[in-house]
Amino acid sequence: MVGQGSRAFGAGGRAYGYRSESVHDETGEVIGVRRVIDPDQAAVVRRIYEADRDGQSPKTIAHRLNADGVTPPRAARGRRVRGWTWSTIAGSPKKASGILNNPIYAGRVAWNRSQKVRDPDTGKRLMRMRPVRSG
Repeated sequence: MVGQGSRAFGAGGRAYGYRSESVHDETGEVIGVRRVIDPDQAAVVRRIYEADRDGQSPKTIAHRLNADGVTPPRAARGRRVRGWTWSTIAGSPKKASGILNNPIYAGRVAWNRSQKVRDPDTGKRLMRMRPVRSG
């Protein structure tokens, strides 16, 4: 992941407002994936930030996006489309998730923030936050 990041390639999941684009070497072989701004989704992200700046709550923003029929992130994953939720917009400051709290929208790429571990008692996978490193 460090190597991918040092070459300006994506080292994690795709954030709303971006799409992935393969990067090829001279022989045509894929050597990485770069994040590219998706213009349609970027307009929605700007709309969310403008609404937040104007004092609208995440719930209000979500209701308006749903009323306007804006496709939410991960709209179709084998289930019915649920639409925008306030947590998709606000997220968690501690986890740096959601559109308003994700550092990628401020131009900072953050990765290796969490890991999935298996609970030995239940066998379920749990998300654990990694400690924040300074430097």
